[in-house]
Amino acid sequence: MQTRRHHQVAQYITTPEYRAATLQHTAEMVRRDRSHPSIILWSVGNEAPWSPNFEASAELIRRLDPTRPRLFSHGQYDKYQQMQYGPMEVDSWHYPGPGGPGRAANSPRPVIFDEYCHLNTYNREETVTDPGLRDAWGRKFAAMWEAMVASEGCLGGALWAGIDEVYLLPEREVGWGAWGPIDSWYRPKPEYWHVKKVYSPVRIPNEPLAVPKAGEPICVPVVNRHDFTNLNELTVRWSLADETGAVTADIPPRAAGTLAIHPRSTELAGQTLELTFHSPRGFLIDTFEFPVGKVETPAATNADRPAAGPLQVREADHTITLTGRQVVWQIDRHTGMIRSVQAGGRTVLVGGPTLMILPLKGGQCAQTHSADIPPLNNACIDWQAESVALHNSEQGTEIEVRGAYREAKGIYRLHIDPAGRLTIGYRFESLQEVNPRQVGIVLDLPRTCDRLTWRRDAQWSVYPADHIGRVAGEARALRGPEWPEIGPRQRPPWPWPLDQNALGSNDFRATRHNIRSVSLDDAYGAGVQITSDGTQHARAFVEGDRIRLLIAGFSTAGGDMFFGRHLGDERRPLKVGSIVEDQVQLGAMQP
Repeated sequence: MQTRRHHQVAQYITTPEYRAATLQHTAEMVRRDRSHPSIILWSVGNEAPWSPNFEASAELIRRLDPTRPRLFSHGQYDKYQQMQYGPMEVDSWHYPGPGGPGRAANSPRPVIFDEYCHLNTYNREETVTDPGLRDAWGRKFAAMWEAMVASEGCLGGALWAGIDEVYLLPEREVGWGAWGPIDSWYRPKPEYWHVKKVYSPVRIPNEPLAVPKAGEPICVPVVNRHDFTNLNELTVRWSLADETGAVTADIPPRAAGTLAIHPRSTELAGQTLELTFHSPRGFLIDTFEFPVGKVETPAATNADRPAAGPLQVREADHTITLTGRQVVWQIDRHTGMIRSVQAGGRTVLVGGPTLMILPLKGGQCAQTHSADIPPLNNACIDWQAESVALHNSEQGTEIEVRGAYREAKGIYRLHIDPAGRLTIGYRFESLQEVNPRQVGIVLDLPRTCDRLTWRRDAQWSVYPADHIGRVAGEARALRGPEWPEIGPRQRPPWPWPLDQNALGSNDFRATRHNIRSVSLDDAYGAGVQITSDGTQHARAFVEGDRIRLLIAGFSTAGGDMFFGRHLGDERRPLKVGSIVEDQVQLGAMQP
């Protein structure tokens, strides 16, 4: 990260008058630490241009400790490749990007990525808006690590950094970045779990297990990534329904094998197998859960109750009203937008759909006063309807709406079936060039619908109970009254997911990727439920007197200046005339 501070330091450590000080620091470091077995190599310098001072320092290290290799990091991969750093035994590459492991395989020297996969940090407006970016980071981090493991030339790498560099001054919060998997109060952030899972020496595919034939065991494929430990040295325990047991397997280091689980039960289809792996010293290495057999779709909620008969449709000058059993839809005749939806006498929708084409937004590597960071949460504006047409059939009622925003023009189709379920189809043509982070439609709910629940296809089978990326969960818009009010310089007594801003808590406003269902409801159970096939994404947030729910057909992991390089294959920049389209399934939940 080449900042003004780094350039100033470079002026001192590269000029001849500072050579004596450079060599003194080097000698003190080696003499102090050379007897520690945890020291495996020496770094001659970091994020600085090569100079005769560093050359002399490297030679001094070789004479003081010829047993360990040396490396030097320039700070920019491309510049490093253009220069020679003398007889360094190990190459040190700084943010080489997703192509780094492939290039490392052809390097004449072994390579360490001294920094790689920087956390989402400098896209501050995005992370203030959507903490889900911290969970989405895990996807490309895992892909990068797998490529590094497969590269013969890559020794490994390091993440920058271990902890947030954020400081609480008397009247403000400043710092270089919230760039750690642990925050300044030492609370785990979402990335912490991803680091644990990605670096785990026990690898099992996150897939359903086959139902075994009668008399045969459940077979679990395992890769042992330990460098020296056989898997039979670990304590491996399993549980299935009301059964528990232990299992072992002779799988040498860096080898693959199978765990054979022998439950007494023969009714295994639909059960969930849980596995835990503990080290010989007793600490938990990893934990997994696997369904046995086909994964069933969750049972329908009261959003899918059938209606007693066909919808009653009434047209007035300003409103189209559709009435079914316990559900009443009101659509604005002139704009085509939802005015309200009543379920069991309670209001569950008060607006939408509104198109959102949210642009990517990066930022600079610089200190920032956190209070100055605004959210980036803009839906499309200046909607003008050209036509609102009503079509009735045995399959239900469809309202076709044509019109334009400032950013896009196109069509909505709102189809309400006899059961009162709504399908919103949309197809819009972009009127601007934009590289989006999220594209979808926003629905407006009353402020009372502040309980979010979801189920999704997740990266891992097991998460901590309060992790924002967990497979299924519940989150409230804001912390409850059981948590005390604290001052700005006091340690929060709650976990990181309950930190909040005007948009809601971290847990509430985070994007959930690959949803199967997501619901917002009130204290009486009235609300809306979205059902999906795992290809859509959802994000809720507070805005004034409303709760807004984005259902996105496209979502990517942000515009950070470092991590964004890993997301090139999933960007979808829009040109003028590009089409965005999707279909959203929605049901009203009755109390």
